[in-house]
Amino acid sequence: MTKDVALFHFSPMPPSRNGIADYAYQVIDQLSGRYPSRVFSSDPFAIVPNGTTSADPLQAFRFVGENSCCIHQIGNNPDHAFAIRSAKDFPGIVVLHDLKLLYLHEFLEISETETFHLLGRSNPSLARTQAARIAFQGRKTRVDYLLFDMLADVIDVAKCIVVHSRFAKAILARHYGDDASRKVRVIPHFAFQATGEPRDVARLRLSLEPDWFVVVTLGFATKAKRYDWLVEALDRIVAARPNVVWVQAGPVRPDDYDLPALLDRYPRVRAIARMAGFVSSEDLDAYVAAADVVVNLRFPSVGESSGILARAMSAGACCIVTDTAGYSEYPDDVAIRLSPFSGHETLYATLTHLMDAPEVIRAFAHNARRYAATELSIATYTASLEAAIHEVVQGGGAPLQREMPHLKARRHIEYQEASRRSAPGAPVRFSLAQIEPVLEGFNNLKALAPEALRIEKAEFVPRNDGEASDDHGNIYLELTGQRLG
Repeated sequence: MTKDVALFHFSPMPPSRNGIADYAYQVIDQLSGRYPSRVFSSDPFAIVPNGTTSADPLQAFRFVGENSCCIHQIGNNPDHAFAIRSAKDFPGIVVLHDLKLLYLHEFLEISETETFHLLGRSNPSLARTQAARIAFQGRKTRVDYLLFDMLADVIDVAKCIVVHSRFAKAILARHYGDDASRKVRVIPHFAFQATGEPRDVARLRLSLEPDWFVVVTLGFATKAKRYDWLVEALDRIVAARPNVVWVQAGPVRPDDYDLPALLDRYPRVRAIARMAGFVSSEDLDAYVAAADVVVNLRFPSVGESSGILARAMSAGACCIVTDTAGYSEYPDDVAIRLSPFSGHETLYATLTHLMDAPEVIRAFAHNARRYAATELSIATYTASLEAAIHEVVQGGGAPLQREMPHLKARRHIEYQEASRRSAPGAPVRFSLAQIEPVLEGFNNLKALAPEALRIEKAEFVPRNDGEASDDHGNIYLELTGQRLG
């Protein structure tokens, strides 16, 4: 590629306590020497790599041009609200870090109708029940965050979608079809380069004794990471074996997952547990270097990949993971994979075996470091990403799919009809505001109605309620008729 191609990155950046911010910084730092690069972040104090410039996302229209490529980092938290909007305004490459975005969409200013549309495309079989409840009543349950992915708006507009596992691509293909699948590129999450602090030095600095068996967990404490299994396994271990310590190197948020309450039920584990909270990048590497084993379980998984796990492999950690989703793609000799249905019994057996077999720990640690230095290297990652950039700039990426006004209008009617669930024979009347004037050219406006309705009248009429005019003139489409049996 040549320097006449400009890259525009939309992502949270450090000092945000967001793993994707650190991820984006590393990627931009690698690419900025090869392309003119600008970073758009909602934080005016964002830290960006040398050789790049930063700007407010609202100013992006001033810079994005024809010979450019936009890269949007999308994760399932409010830090990415501006990035998902930019993905629609400036289509390019979407790096999809999570396959469920309902939580993110709660922070977007979208209508109930659009919410219902996205929920329906996430899970069509539930569109008339749970989806309507969420969209029009605003009531959600925990299971809704698994049932509705809210990906359709991003998938429709992206020219290229980057995911980190074959599992993630298969999920998108199954839910959104071949057109979506053709846009997807699998590029494994790269491994951050560890500092390489020697184990004895790290343990001395962190006040961990040389003869302790150190178990480390990383990142935010969440229910899906199965701390319940770990705590039960450790409770059995420390009842019989001394000199075991567990370090949680990551924030604990009791409102999200009450780990302290769990430890209150297991006093033996509480006695050997260290809650380190949020730690610096250097201390994170030190805890990994000091560990005998890193436990990184995920069940249920929603298709996410773990950058912090890749980092642990780079440091040469013996890692225990769940044999599910993208984690199943790690080679057998790189990580110890446990069945997601095995529970604490198998974890207990695995940890006790490793305590008596340091040579097994060393073998997995060696293989993990080698795998991270090759398959998960930042050089391998950026080479694959540059191929995607080349494809998008040369026009090989999937074309932008903008919805025609008549399809948008029909969709709007379908949602209103579905949300009302009127009885057969009941009269129906819909109003569609701000519909583009091009609709007036259609010979048969009744064709906009869904099959479940018989429309008797469909016409554009002026509004006379004194409301301010909109950009399309004060014209609205009204349909009246009845619901069929």
